[in-house]
Amino acid sequence: AEFKSIDFRIVYLDCTRTGPPLDLRENNRNPHLALASVSASRSQVVETDQGLPLPAYRPFQLSVTQREGLCKDERPILLSFSGHLYSHPRKLLRQLHNGKDVLIGSPKEHRERLGNATADPYFDLAVRSQFAAVPRGLHLGTSRLIEMMSAGAIPVIFSDNWVLPVDKTIPWSEVAVVLPEDDARHAVVILSAISMEKRCEMRTKMMEMYDKYLATGEGVIAGFIEGIRATGRIEVPLQAPPEEMSK
Repeated sequence: AEFKSIDFRIVYLDCTRTGPPLDLRENNRNPHLALASVSASRSQVVETDQGLPLPAYRPFQLSVTQREGLCKDERPILLSFSGHLYSHPRKLLRQLHNGKDVLIGSPKEHRERLGNATADPYFDLAVRSQFAAVPRGLHLGTSRLIEMMSAGAIPVIFSDNWVLPVDKTIPWSEVAVVLPEDDARHAVVILSAISMEKRCEMRTKMMEMYDKYLATGEGVIAGFIEGIRATGRIEVPLQAPPEEMSK
């Protein structure tokens, strides 16, 4: 997207999900340039750069009743994860599985536990969990983050140095639990210490941020622009011309 009227340019590049090339930033310190990436690490960005969310492949649509019950103690699972267990934090999480309120495993294992070969454990676990593990896979960024938020589960992120989506606008420390990958083994202890009142505050704020900045492409763009304004280095209008935002 290019905002010609204010000589400002946003460049998105991350087709390989490895973040922006280091030499691009080393050779270009233009304060009127902001790089957007879904899998950038802290070492690859400067002040005006931000993270972008990977599109949710399967966003959840909570019912009105489910949304109204987000602060009620009706979710029986403390922590869950359904996926392949190949990365370092995922292997550590696997050790926490207790078959009761901490359910960590592959989709096949969860289906066997449920006794239903056609069940969708990804959906089933997310909507019944207070917290959902979001460990990195092959790359730092993952669409699981947005999907778990849409299900009303507080994300517990294990992806060292990942530049989180719209990170200058969304107060991630208030809506998620961000832990070092090596601390995955201590996740149950850490999460159990969070009071129900605090969980309610986090979940309420999380859904607010999801609805406003992550649920739609327009929201993501608005959040990105607000983040650039927050740096104080670039003057960006509150709303760019629609014909420019669509580019």
